[in-house]
Amino acid sequence: GSTLGSLLSDEDINSVISFLKDFVVKRLIPHLENRIRYFNHHISSTRKGMRNQFKNYWFRKEKDNSLAVNGEPAYGPQSIEFQIRHLGDLSFMMKDFELALSSYRLVSNDFKSDKAWKNYGGSMEMAGLCIVMMKGSQREAETCLDSAFSAYQRHGKDWKLTVRSLLVLSEVLVASDRPREAIGALKAAIIDNNHLRAALLLEQAAYLYILSPKPLFRKFAFHMALAGRHYSTCGNHNLSAQAYTLVLAVHSKHNWPFIDEHMHFSLGKESKQIENTPLALQCWMRLLVAIYQPANVQQQYLDEFLKLSEAVQAGNKSNMLPLLLPNVDVENVYVHFDDFRCFSAGAYAQSEQVWSRLDERVIPPAILSGQNWLQADLSSSKDYLNLCGAQEEIGVDVEFANVLQVTIKVQDVHLDCSYSATDIKGFQSSSAEDVEVKHEQFTLLPLEKTLIRLRVSVKKPGMLRINGVRWLLCGIAYGAQEFDIRGPKRKKVGEGEPHRDHPPHRRLLFEVLPTIPRIQATFSEFPENMYAGEICKCGLTIENTGAAPLHAMRIVSTNNSLIFGKFILAQEESLIDFDQQSVETVNSGGVYSLPEDFTLNPGAKMQCSVWIYTTQVGNVGMHSAFYFQPKQSHAKMKFRVLHCTQHVQVFPSIQLSGEMLLSEVSTKQLVLHTKIRNCNTQDTFFVEKLVESNGTHDLNVICARSDDSNTHRVNPKEQTAIFIEADEKGAAGKLDGSMQGLNLAGESMLGLEPCVLRSLKESLRLSTPEAQAGGMKFPLLASWHTNSRVTAREHSGVIGMNFLMKGQDKPVHMTVSYPQRIVHNFGGDAVCMVPCTISIFNASQQSIQGTLNLDNAVHNTKPSWTMPKGSGQGPNDESMESEGSDLSGCPSYCWCGKLVHKFYDVQPWETKEVAATVCIFAPGCYEVDAFRLQWSFSNANFSQNELEGTKFCLNVSDGRL
Repeated sequence: GSTLGSLLSDEDINSVISFLKDFVVKRLIPHLENRIRYFNHHISSTRKGMRNQFKNYWFRKEKDNSLAVNGEPAYGPQSIEFQIRHLGDLSFMMKDFELALSSYRLVSNDFKSDKAWKNYGGSMEMAGLCIVMMKGSQREAETCLDSAFSAYQRHGKDWKLTVRSLLVLSEVLVASDRPREAIGALKAAIIDNNHLRAALLLEQAAYLYILSPKPLFRKFAFHMALAGRHYSTCGNHNLSAQAYTLVLAVHSKHNWPFIDEHMHFSLGKESKQIENTPLALQCWMRLLVAIYQPANVQQQYLDEFLKLSEAVQAGNKSNMLPLLLPNVDVENVYVHFDDFRCFSAGAYAQSEQVWSRLDERVIPPAILSGQNWLQADLSSSKDYLNLCGAQEEIGVDVEFANVLQVTIKVQDVHLDCSYSATDIKGFQSSSAEDVEVKHEQFTLLPLEKTLIRLRVSVKKPGMLRINGVRWLLCGIAYGAQEFDIRGPKRKKVGEGEPHRDHPPHRRLLFEVLPTIPRIQATFSEFPENMYAGEICKCGLTIENTGAAPLHAMRIVSTNNSLIFGKFILAQEESLIDFDQQSVETVNSGGVYSLPEDFTLNPGAKMQCSVWIYTTQVGNVGMHSAFYFQPKQSHAKMKFRVLHCTQHVQVFPSIQLSGEMLLSEVSTKQLVLHTKIRNCNTQDTFFVEKLVESNGTHDLNVICARSDDSNTHRVNPKEQTAIFIEADEKGAAGKLDGSMQGLNLAGESMLGLEPCVLRSLKESLRLSTPEAQAGGMKFPLLASWHTNSRVTAREHSGVIGMNFLMKGQDKPVHMTVSYPQRIVHNFGGDAVCMVPCTISIFNASQQSIQGTLNLDNAVHNTKPSWTMPKGSGQGPNDESMESEGSDLSGCPSYCWCGKLVHKFYDVQPWETKEVAATVCIFAPGCYEVDAFRLQWSFSNANFSQNELEGTKFCLNVSDGRL
């Protein structure tokens, strides 16, 4: 059993080596040299020289045809041709290439004359090799090899010699940096149906394509595929699989589905032949995405793949395949999680701007600590991490697509996660003790897509990383895909950190905080449709679904469209940590706050009534934000905000428009030019009552169209106009009192509480952008009802508008209040004292100051109208007779008392009243206008304005008659 030479010692081996060296140097080489000299002398004496050449040409003996082989002459050892060829071979072996070349050329002419093509080809082939070894002319060497190839072809019996000559020629061409010509020589060698020889030549030609100065990889792949086909035909499946593998390495860079399918199909068959089942499985897996094939072919591919998968995986989940079926969109996923912002169903779809505005209102400024709401709780966290609480679900929306025309069943779909209890560097495969992963299953019809939300929750604090998704295809094949979310590269990447930057909804790395409270808000009986200005009632249930108590709850809604009543707590006493069963809310600027000492324990519920009011039309989103704080806050999450959204279809109702005028009679009276327009094209609206919401004015409709029920009817697409006088009340009422008078249909069913009445001024959205800019505003409310043709029931509501003062070109108004008729006994008292009140109204946007001057000089006063002659009304009828009706001679009037009144800092829309007295000396009709106002804005030191008093008439009669 010992190997050859194992019994030899080192001395024996050295003796053998010494013997061989001595034999070769002293015996073999001298013997060969003697043979070369002998043949060279003999050939030179018989064939070389001019005399021998002529002798051989004219007196050459005929060959013995009995020695012919396959129709070609044969040469024995005694023939001169054999000796010349033998001399050439010995010279070539001893590296005397010049003597060998001359011998081959000498004998080649004889072989050619005798048409001994096989011998001629051999001599020319050896001549070409001699030229190559001597580094002679490349062209001459190519000519010799071409001649050898032609001779072998004419011989036509032994194709091996032909192929050998072309292989030598190709090597010569490659050595001269002409691989393209060498490829042609190799292709020419494919001259019979020997598939193995063809495969070898095509494989060699394929390699020459990538040895070119400009490598041609596609031609390489094409010729290698042809070689693989020939290998497969001749039964050499190993080499065929190797060739196909090289072809796929080239075509993997291109998106050529037909070529990919053909090569994977061919490689899969060859792999099965050589029993390489894993490689065959990989190939058939790629065939699962042959979307252009008919359904029956796709079904065949799927069945074959499942058979191979069952043999390879054998139900082992650890041996996952990168399955391409179903097609998983690993680049576009959406992550749902709750950090300090939580979202209810449908709230994710809203724009970030909506929630930003609500958060700015509901989050107390004190908790932000000088930061904005975006930075407040995320400043201490990493920009590549998401925050979430323990025992809370994290959802990842993943899209699965069936690209085939056959139905597939996908089972055991779940997320592949890693967990670390310490830091980002210690991730390990998650276990059931740390992470709870939920499994899904579904069936995909042909060419169907579906979006599946895969859920995972972490049971205790730590770090979580979501790697990808796993599933079971058709109950046999286990597959997996890693998420590869695109994004800009991060400049500084630490150990364990992601290399790309992603927004929060695409991050798959989480820091899990201790248990944090979480609430769930559910609206019940929320209306599907309503009218603009209608007040609808629904219910709200808030439940603490987290595992920790909460407090300091605040609620806010978009445009204050939701009015919240008091909360009623659940009946379970173990869940209540509060002395009362109901909790009142405090409304401050549309923000509803619950008491600080109120705590909602885990699992506890509370309910309240919510009234909905909006004047927007269309599909209106009712967005709300619920703020709360944990009892034991975490440094990275001091509070949470739940975002909820509801949608309602709002139909158009009536609209108010118009303008407000200041009465010329009194500054305490306003005139409203009100236009009521029905914006609905189907329903008729009935305006029941108009109310000033502040309760400071009494309204009187001057002209309006009303029916017997004292309501104003407005037909579809119709507009009506009315004038309303608004007189200021002596004692202003409250909003509650004015609102109680509204005839709201079904008010008892709506269950209006005092909190609703207190919030109407803000929640009814009476303020318009123009009114918010400042100035005198008159808020008018109009209650209405209609019998809807759409909902087939009655609706009622309130619509409002802020009227603005028209024409601000006259910033100061001045009016006088006086008796309409005065009767005085001039016989008893010669002077009649008439009391008046001069009202100065500031209609500007700034405070004013000024001086009211009463002109008291009698000679400067205006004359008055006197009684007609003979009327007996005046005390001196005779004296007045001469003047008749001439104004120049009538008695004068004058002001008495304080004649100069100064005032300061009269605020916008404020009225300053000045008491004055007019002295009348005779009965008659007097035109009084001897007063003027000099005023200026409080912030202007030098700008002075003057306003002349408006003329008013005093009718004074003598009481003696």
